[in-house]
Amino acid sequence: MLRKQILSFIILFCILFILGCTNTISQTTIYEVSGPESILVKVPEGEINDFVIFSAVHIISGKADIYIEDSISLPDKTKIIETIFEMMDYLPVAKGSSYVVSDKIDNWVDNNIVYLNASEFYETNNFLCFTLLKIFGTKSNYGLVYGYSQYLLNISDTISSQEVHELTKNEEYIFDLAWPLFLSEYVSNEVIESSKSIATMFVGDLISTQGNDMFIALLQESSTFSESFDTNLSLYLKQWLLTQGIDYEFTRTNVIIRYSKVSSKYPVMAETVRTKYYFSQGYLGNGIYGVTLLDYLEVKNYISTIESEMSEVRTFVNNDLSVDTYGKIPIYHNLRDLESDSFGGIYVGSKENSKIIVYSIGATLHEYVHYATIGTIFSNITAETKAYLSEGIAVYIASLYDKYWIETSYYEYQICLETNPDNLKTFITNFEGYLERNSLDFNMLDYIDCYAFTFGKESTNPNYIASTSFIRYLLDNYGDELFWDYFGDVDTFVNIYGKNHSTVMDEWYASIITKYQDN
Repeated sequence: MLRKQILSFIILFCILFILGCTNTISQTTIYEVSGPESILVKVPEGEINDFVIFSAVHIISGKADIYIEDSISLPDKTKIIETIFEMMDYLPVAKGSSYVVSDKIDNWVDNNIVYLNASEFYETNNFLCFTLLKIFGTKSNYGLVYGYSQYLLNISDTISSQEVHELTKNEEYIFDLAWPLFLSEYVSNEVIESSKSIATMFVGDLISTQGNDMFIALLQESSTFSESFDTNLSLYLKQWLLTQGIDYEFTRTNVIIRYSKVSSKYPVMAETVRTKYYFSQGYLGNGIYGVTLLDYLEVKNYISTIESEMSEVRTFVNNDLSVDTYGKIPIYHNLRDLESDSFGGIYVGSKENSKIIVYSIGATLHEYVHYATIGTIFSNITAETKAYLSEGIAVYIASLYDKYWIETSYYEYQICLETNPDNLKTFITNFEGYLERNSLDFNMLDYIDCYAFTFGKESTNPNYIASTSFIRYLLDNYGDELFWDYFGDVDTFVNIYGKNHSTVMDEWYASIITKYQDN
């Protein structure tokens, strides 16, 4: 067996060496071959054990540095190597790039190295697109990248003006040209094909009318968080549509979002000026109300909504959470492990080492409140009340601003009205009676108050339900100033409020009894 392996290696070495000395695709490329050797590839943003090991041949030349999986057939190896070297001839800015090619990895760029799946090497121009992302920045607009790859490879693609017009009316989001529009996890195959066609036609026309230098400047700007890129992209798209006989004004969100490919674990990372949103493989498309997201448009709207709500939180707690100090907070959207993940989300760390993991989008703002309060500036509350009050603050603030949390709770309430479950009959009766007596509509904080009244201040999730109601009582009856003095570690509860904690708790509970008892 060992002799056969040695003989196979000698034959492979000789063939590749001869090929390297005689390759004349556009000009002679001489390269060295070493190996095979074991290569370990860590999946970016994966768990500690998310890595693959495989045997690879090392190709070294002045054009590129390539590790290619040894088990790939010789003809495929040869073709891949030739393609990379040829690419360096028509894209000299990529000269000196490093590549790892294997069927055991996905496509991504990490630490300035281009990782490519061998079987998908030519699919959607991956070899060229990921090289362009490495050159111009991984956050570059992928539609521009893909369109440019088509232009460089002299590949055309067209759809009719009527089809383009229909897209502006029904699927305007396609003109974002963002990464998710090219991935089946986020959109349908029809949308992917339309995105490819639009990108190819638009970039080709843009280079033809504005010149390559202008296009490169736009592509470079797309990897930044400059508002001018979004403005310029809309302007150039409008001009291009006019050539199609379509007069159309684009609407853009007030949040700048850039997308990048991370790894097989997180197909796309969406990034804003303050936050990094990671969506795990399979997180989308489950269709569970208030838990996961369904498609690109929902992801986009979710980010726009949550960014606005997080701004409200920072204002409410008077904490700017400077990115210069704390960095961008990463939020990982993972599928729930039903055996071990009992919460909707969790906040981990403190200050600049923080991260948020959510299994339900209804938990995102709640966990962000922890980051904005207890996890950062409010850290010295006594141990006896810290968990109780920190959860109460998080639920209270989420109940003010969190669209997804409020909508999910209201949805659950409507189900309870229809099904009238035995364990919630008294609660539903109490809450319905309160709303009718006072001619009120559903309110999240009233809903929580009634829950605490019905089930008692200690019987059901006191750290979440009763604590939230108590926080509301403190703010409504003693004011913001005393509240933030206490949570800002100015003094003890007794010295600030003039009463001990248990006395004020008794006051609070008496108030909700008065509020909800049937009178």
